[in-house]
Amino acid sequence: MAEIDALYDELNSLLKGYISQKTISGKKRFYLQRREGKKVISRYIKNDELQSVRKSIELREKIEKQIKELLEANSPLASLSKNSIALSGDIMLSDETVARFENGVLTYIDSKKAPLSIIKNKNIEEWLISRTLDISRTNARRLKASLGISKYSPLETSIANRALTITDRYWWRSKGSKAKYKDICFKNDTYFNLSLNGTSSAGNLKPSLNPELTNLGSYEKAWKLINDEWWLYKKGNKFELFSEWFASELAFSLGVPTVLYEIVGDNIRSKSIASYVNLELIKSIAGDDDSFDHIFSCLEPFGEEIQKQYLLLMWFDCLILNVDRHTENMGLLRDEKTGRVICFAPNFDNNLCLFSSGSKIRSDRANDGLMKLFRDFLQKNSKALDIYRHITLPAVTKERILDILNRSSIEIDCETLIDFLVNGAKELCNIQVS
Repeated sequence: MAEIDALYDELNSLLKGYISQKTISGKKRFYLQRREGKKVISRYIKNDELQSVRKSIELREKIEKQIKELLEANSPLASLSKNSIALSGDIMLSDETVARFENGVLTYIDSKKAPLSIIKNKNIEEWLISRTLDISRTNARRLKASLGISKYSPLETSIANRALTITDRYWWRSKGSKAKYKDICFKNDTYFNLSLNGTSSAGNLKPSLNPELTNLGSYEKAWKLINDEWWLYKKGNKFELFSEWFASELAFSLGVPTVLYEIVGDNIRSKSIASYVNLELIKSIAGDDDSFDHIFSCLEPFGEEIQKQYLLLMWFDCLILNVDRHTENMGLLRDEKTGRVICFAPNFDNNLCLFSSGSKIRSDRANDGLMKLFRDFLQKNSKALDIYRHITLPAVTKERILDILNRSSIEIDCETLIDFLVNGAKELCNIQVS
């Protein structure tokens, strides 16, 4: 949390200890004393510095109290009670029960508002595990060690963090708990530095519910709270940062719904897209099968417009050669109050497209593997092809691309990139009319 870090920095500049008064030969003398281990360190205070020493100590006491209050404002990690381990409790949407389980067995569900995976599979363990961090990341393991939960399984970690996430208002309330959402929702980014960089200037912090226990994916990342808005920071090399940033700018320019990214030093950041909606990952309805045909079929219940939005995203993926699209980096946005699926989620997570590997890309697109898979899918799925043919594909022009490149500080092969994108757009248009 930036506020706590700033207070600790200020604390380090202030004097430690207390003022001791002694009378020697009838004269009052003052000493600054502090304990270090079993020793008491003492320093004489001159008369002209007594007032400044006293102010420094009073300010230290005030700041220490502020830090304590901020840390105590965080709800501690939930204990693994018998009920929680037995998976008895409720899935909550803010403060509304939308599903109830008794020893892992579903006993009640609101089929309009419950998480999509619960509606489909009724598996509480699977849902809980899907809401916890990827411990393949070094800093994720450091985070768990710092919180004292290194031995917790993914399921136990999720339960301890009440299955909270930044991207929706669902959470887990174990049977017997009277917790309210306002009391346990994330309010700070205390573990931001530890999760992103593996360090923390705040020292040993009190274990607390925090969004870093929810981050999926293998790249080091962390949530930061800025002016009451959550931003996700992610690390990457310069090619990955460029690819992520450029893809978002190109999508925005082309009218493809997208999350916008900003490069900040060695990181890239984006604002949470779930301020007033719930993000449901496609994995909740499609599992791990990320094939075009399977996902298109899973979207059938949500209507043709949602399928159209999915095809537009796949068009864009083929355009930028995003080979890392899977069921955990695309999703649906749902209305918080009604559970209605509003739209396909904006495009996000493109750091492995274009120049991300640092190697050259080929401007000839006819033999792209991803393009071929998309073409084969459309040729075999008549409904998908019909919808695709009715999409007004954006114009990918040299001028549009140059306008974006002129705003980049990262040097890349501009001519190759322009040819790559323009030729890719032509191939994708050919699919429409073939």
